[in-house]
Amino acid sequence: MLDIIVIGTTDIFEMVETTFDHLTHRIIGYLAPESSTHKIYSKYTYLGNDSVIDTNEYSKAAFVIALYNNQRRSVIVQDLVRCNRPLLSVVHPSSVVMPSAILGEGTTVAFLCTLSSAVRTGKAVVIRSHAHVSHDVSIGDYSFIGPGVKLLGGATIGSEVLIGSNAVIFPHIVIGDGVKVSANTVVRENVPPGKNILSKN
Repeated sequence: MLDIIVIGTTDIFEMVETTFDHLTHRIIGYLAPESSTHKIYSKYTYLGNDSVIDTNEYSKAAFVIALYNNQRRSVIVQDLVRCNRPLLSVVHPSSVVMPSAILGEGTTVAFLCTLSSAVRTGKAVVIRSHAHVSHDVSIGDYSFIGPGVKLLGGATIGSEVLIGSNAVIFPHIVIGDGVKVSANTVVRENVPPGKNILSKN
């Protein structure tokens, strides 16, 4: 039985809960700035804030990150690496991930997603429900792919990118690091690092 600690209290937590085989994995609690009163978390133990990562109390547990904020996930991964703590990726069983796809550690894939052949993600990427990631797409560390997003063949997404729901990135487009693409945007041209892209259909 592998003990799991979930970091964060977003709805990724619920996805994690429904994904793991409870015969082989056991969620023993969660980390957050403060305990949550939401019914999802009431049956789990509040273990404290992120400083728990530095202690030896849960040295045999593995961790799952349930956070949306790209920069926050980056900090958490660095803490886990520094403390030599294992970080798990989670793919909801309703999603399809081709065998040739490679997911970076800590990546979470929500329900009803498709990741086609030769897809590669960096560390702690969040891919939300109904997203479609076509063949040969690359997604950098700590990026967030919103619900219903379509990343078409050969697109390159940088690190700490945020792509809003139902956006479409055309084939072979390069999205630079730190770019924010608003919901329902269609991107047909390369986007330099740090730029914000508003809806453009």
